[in-house]
Amino acid sequence: MTVSITHAYTATGTNDPTKEVSSTRWNEAHTVTGLGTAAEANATDFATAAQGAKADTALQPADLVLLDPRDFGVVMDASTDQSAAMQDCLDYAEANGHPTIVIPTGRIQLEAQLTYDGPLTMVGVSMRRSRLTWTSGASTRGIDVNLSSTIGLRHTCSISNLSLLTAGSAVGYALDISDSTPADRINPSVVIRDVLIAGSTNPSSNGWARAINMDACQGAYLDGVNIWGKVGSGGEPDYDSEYGVYYANGSTASPHPTELQISNSVIKTVQVAVHADDMEGLIFSASQIVGVNTGVEAVGLADYPHVAISDSHINASEECVVIDRMFEAIVSSNLFYNQNSTATAKGIEIKNAAGFFSIVGNIYENYNTAQAGIGVDVVDGDNGIIDANIFRRCDSIDTTQPGTGIKLQASSSGIKVGNANLFSLTNTNVNDAGSSNIVQPFGALQPLDGDLTTIANLSPSDDDFLQRKSGAWTNRTVAQVQTDLAVQKAIVPGYYPNRYHTGENVGTTSATLAMTANRLYASLFVCGKTTTWTRIGVDVTTLAGGTSIRLGIFSAGTDGAPGTLLLDAGTVTGASTGVQEATISYAMSPGYYYLVAVSDGTPTVRAWAVNINNPTMNMLIGVAVPGTHDAAIYKSFTYAALSGASPFGTPTFTTANTPMVMLRIV
Repeated sequence: MTVSITHAYTATGTNDPTKEVSSTRWNEAHTVTGLGTAAEANATDFATAAQGAKADTALQPADLVLLDPRDFGVVMDASTDQSAAMQDCLDYAEANGHPTIVIPTGRIQLEAQLTYDGPLTMVGVSMRRSRLTWTSGASTRGIDVNLSSTIGLRHTCSISNLSLLTAGSAVGYALDISDSTPADRINPSVVIRDVLIAGSTNPSSNGWARAINMDACQGAYLDGVNIWGKVGSGGEPDYDSEYGVYYANGSTASPHPTELQISNSVIKTVQVAVHADDMEGLIFSASQIVGVNTGVEAVGLADYPHVAISDSHINASEECVVIDRMFEAIVSSNLFYNQNSTATAKGIEIKNAAGFFSIVGNIYENYNTAQAGIGVDVVDGDNGIIDANIFRRCDSIDTTQPGTGIKLQASSSGIKVGNANLFSLTNTNVNDAGSSNIVQPFGALQPLDGDLTTIANLSPSDDDFLQRKSGAWTNRTVAQVQTDLAVQKAIVPGYYPNRYHTGENVGTTSATLAMTANRLYASLFVCGKTTTWTRIGVDVTTLAGGTSIRLGIFSAGTDGAPGTLLLDAGTVTGASTGVQEATISYAMSPGYYYLVAVSDGTPTVRAWAVNINNPTMNMLIGVAVPGTHDAAIYKSFTYAALSGASPFGTPTFTTANTPMVMLRIV
């Protein structure tokens, strides 16, 4: 049996159900056979119909459970504004039992905000097929839902299987849902599933200011939600869109919001992906946040709120997770990643007297070239466990900015850092400035009773060390430990990259030198810190056709002169002017070295004019006559590959200029 549904709807927006206008589309989409007239029209009383009641009475508006916006004048894929007709559809649903509004395949173009008072239920075919698209007009657009109507406990707003798109530039809220008179703390206020919220073209051009804004909603469940914000004109990490999901109690309603759960969702290119405050519980799981400033912010007003963040991937420029005044927090099995930061980045921050937290089984990496990272920063918190996390890298990639794996600041207390944490490329594993914290030694076992007895019987002086030596515990002085460990103190903090670093036998002025063929020149170089050099070269000022220059590094021998060959760097050309470099990878420890050069011709190279103001060179090889200076060294050497044993033997000391051999870090 096929039923024709009739109801009235005028162009002026009247929703009087007593008037009649033919609506044949319901016959096409919603025909049910075998259960009587009411059931065939999707009436609510299927049980009565199934018992054989065939009353073919006129269908009432309250019997409708599905509404199609096209029945109210909405034209799909039109280039004109469909706001009025779409609002008519919402008004009818609001006044007639809140049936489900079905968005068919296609695009509905809108220029105004849609409003709904009550439990809106809107479903599309899929997020790809059913699209509501707002133009770049008014700043207040999207869908505004007010759940404050007195309609009993079941007042859920449910939206699924569609897209909410905007051509605007980070203005308006796609969904603005409020419940200013909440009554119960059991049934959810909001359920959003399989919804795309984004700009209508791409993140560089448009996007919402906030994707989902919820105020005083008792419970919210988001599943399969895909949110893209708008990137600012400066490119990432400059984002114009403020929030992906904002869940709060701005109206200070009581009872306050109870729970927000987000699962299987993706949020990208916004300033803050998820912000939740003045609520009792937040669960964020099995989701991804990529390209944001802050990932998840959980903010409480007292010690009642709880939060669990798990099994997710969060990539943020500033902070991946912020636990602010929250109690009973669990952060586990996540991948945290900082990138594009402009200041010290953080994986997890605990602050404002947050407490009773567990941070276990996460992986953190700082992927900033020149900004340090902090894996876990407890600014102000107590009674927590931090264990079994992997800190892949906290230092900056260029190693200029030292990072920290776990930072326990002065206001932290009662926190236990376990010994199953793993640290790599991190300057400081744990920095504990708090009180009553327990930081276990990583990978260490408790000492044996015999060891404790031996240590107790020692009589160390002030500043002595306890050292295991030759199978027994003993106390050692600082000098003894330095000798035992061959400790060399770095005399420079480091070497600036992409600049030329030269030897020690320099004068006060630079000069040039026409190299003598088959003469091996050596200039002293003092390395103050372990450094890997990647270039060695000379500056050719006048070429000599067909010539080559071989470069290398020797140790300083026990007599102060060049000792053993450490690196034959190969050859550079003497037949072209300019800086000629060979690519190397030589890790140089602190100490004294000689940089050498030999040519098979007579190219002219940049050189230092040797003078008496060279205390380091004079200290090593001395002078022949007091008051003179002969701080350069060379030796006759038939041009060839450099040999392992020193070819210098008894070198020649000279006051002549010496080639300026340079090292560089690229």
